[in-house]
Amino acid sequence: AAAGHPPPLLRAVDGSVRTLDVQPGPPLGAMSEPTYVASRHLLEPGQCMLMYTDGLDEAHDADGKLFGAERVRASLARAEDARSAITG
Repeated sequence: AAAGHPPPLLRAVDGSVRTLDVQPGPPLGAMSEPTYVASRHLLEPGQCMLMYTDGLDEAHDADGKLFGAERVRASLARAEDARSAITG
């Protein structure tokens, strides 16, 4: 369930990145009895899924430049594996 967060990204073995199709839902804690739709995605060997909050793509550097969703996708595309995706 997305719970108000951006949908997960899936990096294929060839480096292509696509957005996983998940149902959006209300942010956690925003409603007293929210309804969420769960999704399942089978990862193939060598694939990497990135689940993140909007704090990643909305982060600003020292000059005030927004990191942005495209840079998140580009960083994931360049990653060799899951570890380098987060340290990269």
